[in-house]
Amino acid sequence: MSLTFMSSAGLRALVYAKQKMPHSSRLIFVGGSADIQEVITRTGLGNAVMLVETVDDIP
Repeated sequence: MSLTFMSSAGLRALVYAKQKMPHSSRLIFVGGSADIQEVITRTGLGNAVMLVETVDDIP
């Protein structure tokens, strides 16, 4: 199953979560559709969030 829609509230939740995490932590987003991945990348969140297709893709 893949996430196909994310509102601005979802984006804000990702930003808030990343801000509250220790600097050395990683925020990993698993299974977003191509559209969701594009939104995350275009908003600049791609620098703060690691995008992967499956849990097995997490380094």
